[in-house]
Amino acid sequence: MKTLAKLLYVEADEEITDLVDRLRDLSLEDEVTFVVPERARALQSAMSFRLLKRYADSYGK
Repeated sequence: MKTLAKLLYVEADEEITDLVDRLRDLSLEDEVTFVVPERARALQSAMSFRLLKRYADSYGK
């Protein structure tokens, strides 16, 4: 049976490093879905999305 993804709510003033820390703190088997407000500072650029994807892959997410 497939488990549901963990929802991580992103605050508008969070930085990309905060999101990476939150990813690292989850267990390996957790699937993650970020809920991001429109003007979230952490994900304003395409580079931030690529960095987050790279870290998620390295943590097995």
